[in-house]
Amino acid sequence: MILGITGKTGAGKHTAAKYLASKGWIVLDGDTIAHSLYAPDKPVWHELVRVFSEAILKPDRTIDRQKLHDLVFSAGDFRDNLKKLNAIVHPPLQAELKSRVAELRRLGKQVVVVGALWKQLDFPSLVDKMVVIRAFASTACDRILKRDKIDRQAFLARWNAQALPETPDAVIDNHGTLEDFHGAIDSALAQL
Repeated sequence: MILGITGKTGAGKHTAAKYLASKGWIVLDGDTIAHSLYAPDKPVWHELVRVFSEAILKPDRTIDRQKLHDLVFSAGDFRDNLKKLNAIVHPPLQAELKSRVAELRRLGKQVVVVGALWKQLDFPSLVDKMVVIRAFASTACDRILKRDKIDRQAFLARWNAQALPETPDAVIDNHGTLEDFHGAIDSALAQL
């Protein structure tokens, strides 16, 4: 089975994916794959530097993802910058995900494709089942402020920019303990 996991920032997508990896699932993380496309002198790197300037580079010429994030989301109306970033990153990311999923499907592997931007990356065409992970906005905010060292305004910009599927195959709430969450994941998988 190819399982898509999505949810808003801080909901617990990666925690769910890590749990499934511990059970033998192969995890394809959209964020990790996207970041690999940012490597110096790759086409995505060149286009990001052209559009957002060398201000997004570290001294070693790698993309400083925090600077890029700050540049994109700090604008008053961040949607234009976000649209530019997505236009650069999404097509090659979608092609890479599609290629990896096809190969793993051919090999009969259980795969988790995880990412917040399910619609933009066309998860419905890649996965057999779609699962949404949900958390209260306040809980997600606390998690992201700690993890990413951003402020509430930046969190809200991310949160509000992310949509969820209207008809997922399962919804898993991540409001309790880690053990509760793992149990909810197991229960949802048993029903898929």
